Amino acid sequence: MNPIFAQKKNTLSQSGKNLTTTKSPEAKTAVDKLKKNPKSKSKKEEVIVYNPDFEKGEELFQLNRPEKAIPYFEKAIGAEKVDPKVYIYLGICYYQIGDYNKSLAVCAQGLAREDTDHKILAYNAGNSCYAMGNYMRADASYAISLKEDENYSPAVLNRANAQLKLDHLGDARDNYIRYLEIEPHTPQREKIEELIRLLEMEIQRRAKEKPELINPDSFIENEKMEIPDEPEKVILELPEEIPDDEDNSELVRDDAVAPKIPENQLEIVVSSVIAAEDLKLPDLPVPVVPEKETGEKIHENAPDIPVKEEVVLEEKPKDNAEKVYSPESELPPEEKKEPEKVPSEKVNASENVLPPVEEKVTGDKVKGEKIRLSEDEERFAKEEKERKAEEERKIREAEQARIAAEEEEKRKAEEEEARKAEEKRRAEEEAVRRAEEEKHRAEVASWPSPKANLTVEGGINFTPDGDGRNDSVKLIPSVKYLEDEPEEWTLTIYDPHDNLFRTIKGSGKLPESIEWDGRSDKGELVLSKNTYTAKLSVLPAAKDRQRVGNKTLETEEKIKTGLMLQVIIPGKEWKMVVNTISFDPDAATSKTLTNDQILSNFETLDEVAEQLKENPEATIIVVEGYANNISGTEKENIEELMPLSQKRAEAIVEELVKRGVPREILKADGKGGANPMADRSDPANWYKNRRVEFKIKK
Repeated sequence: MNPIFAQKKNTLSQSGKNLTTTKSPEAKTAVDKLKKNPKSKSKKEEVIVYNPDFEKGEELFQLNRPEKAIPYFEKAIGAEKVDPKVYIYLGICYYQIGDYNKSLAVCAQGLAREDTDHKILAYNAGNSCYAMGNYMRADASYAISLKEDENYSPAVLNRANAQLKLDHLGDARDNYIRYLEIEPHTPQREKIEELIRLLEMEIQRRAKEKPELINPDSFIENEKMEIPDEPEKVILELPEEIPDDEDNSELVRDDAVAPKIPENQLEIVVSSVIAAEDLKLPDLPVPVVPEKETGEKIHENAPDIPVKEEVVLEEKPKDNAEKVYSPESELPPEEKKEPEKVPSEKVNASENVLPPVEEKVTGDKVKGEKIRLSEDEERFAKEEKERKAEEERKIREAEQARIAAEEEEKRKAEEEEARKAEEKRRAEEEAVRRAEEEKHRAEVASWPSPKANLTVEGGINFTPDGDGRNDSVKLIPSVKYLEDEPEEWTLTIYDPHDNLFRTIKGSGKLPESIEWDGRSDKGELVLSKNTYTAKLSVLPAAKDRQRVGNKTLETEEKIKTGLMLQVIIPGKEWKMVVNTISFDPDAATSKTLTNDQILSNFETLDEVAEQLKENPEATIIVVEGYANNISGTEKENIEELMPLSQKRAEAIVEELVKRGVPREILKADGKGGANPMADRSDPANWYKNRRVEFKIKK
């Protein structure tokens, strides 16, 4: 089956699916352009690590300086735990400068991660595909976005526009109706309702004229109806949570258009467009400090602190058996027993012994003696208490000094032990490091010469014509037996005549893979049935060059293109361009061709015939022959090139008839030097002007 009609069949089978079912809020003003959508609590959140390159790139991005922001985002995108919005920002930057392919590659990396916004990435993929004219992939992209969020109204409207471009009238009508259900107050309502009415009329007209055409493969003259503008907004859902009663707002950008997406969702190559104003990044997580436990625990090595003991003065009876009172005590009552009489002897005053009292004394004298005795006892008790307190203080200070000395000695011993342990650890690490270095040197000495390698995935029958099959080539560069990362590397692609076609450069570590869409540095697309050469050149670092010599490592691989079917008018007209069918010089014959050239002609014509026969609905197939006008004069074109190209076109028609293509739908047309693909000032590319174009019309 023809790949174009196969695509339409697949699209038809998906018609009516992924339609949204609920309304979404209108976009608010630029002041309210921030929507918070908390992530699922069941999903484990990744910790985002601060990255200075990301912060600098984001600052430049917010200043609308994409060219300046790109190097910082490129550097940040390879870091671990980087903010996942880096894929969105970098994709936007490339999109803003018009490099859609790089934007696609960046977003493909983002979609491979789980923490990115797949809904927005797929939606913007559809916008880019739409801008590039790849409406089939635009439809698929919007379907993926709606799979993530079936209530996403911008994807419903843009999908309807893409389906209208693809002539899928029923699907387009259903999605326009659904969009009005979701967004009843859209300013485009009147335009969309008119478009729905025209679609209904066209569907009914076709049903009357030819009922079998009432399917997405039919064609509509779109100039009768105006397609509504795509919603110029993209919603960025930030990862932080917001209260349930807080209104959500949308982040809007007015230039939302973006790129293609393959059928396999695991290999999505898309772009994303968002706005950066009022953007507030999530705060870094704050470490949680555990609360202290109730009841403090004492370290097992903590010193014992002596408890201050309360000094209690003992009451000691004197030799005369009298009681000694403390200063706080009361004086003895008058009723107390008078002190006993002591012998009348001389007593030393320093011994604090009371003088003898005669038996016969007056009452006043006895009372005075008792008062004097109490005062002396009180003074004595006070002095004794102070003496004991001083002794206890000195004992405590001595004990504390002893404990402090022991602790200091213990601390110094622990520090010395830790120092020795650290020295031992460092010595062991140094020994291990030296052993590893010695082992590495021995291993390096046994290595063979360094070697560069280039693997090409999809390098056979490469057809970047937007049909979803073999549309890109994956180039996987690698290098062996180098100690350090390369100083720089270059991947160059040459056309069949060894002209430089595409150049990709870098420094440091080689990328894991490079996706190539078949376009040159100037944006030219590869030609059908040609062989291109991819060459990898790697300059080792200075350390490796000292070991292996100052030389560059090189390798190359071939990339062969197949027959590409390009869409001119969707569902109406296609063409195939081939420049590898060989003829004798200045003739339409093949008498002087080599066997390889003849076999190549047969193979190409067989493939062209099979492709044409897979279009049974084709009403006319025009074989246009082109030649190169070397002189640039009209005389050469009319007298030589047009007759020659006419004969060659007729010869090809005969070959196609031999291969089963009906003669009545074939037409030969010699164009001579018309519509040159290469300018006269570019002789290296003149070979592109000598070509045959097969135009298929329904």
